Amino acid sequence: MRPGDILGAIAGESSISGDLVGAIDVHDQYTFVEVPKEVAKDVMYGMRHAKIKGKSVSMEPANRK
Repeated sequence: MRPGDILGAIAGESSISGDLVGAIDVHDQYTFVEVPKEVAKDVMYGMRHAKIKGKSVSMEPANRK
């Protein structure tokens, strides 16, 4: 899965502008996606049943360090 795939899914499913999506940090088992706090709930709600490249996704807010 590439950052562009993730960006496209978020913009399409949550109806936010792709310009609002910041850094996308892809790892083997998880990915961090930076979005403004004001739209985070919209993104999580929009992506609740989404699939990226045929795979279901699970989202949760990142824990602060």
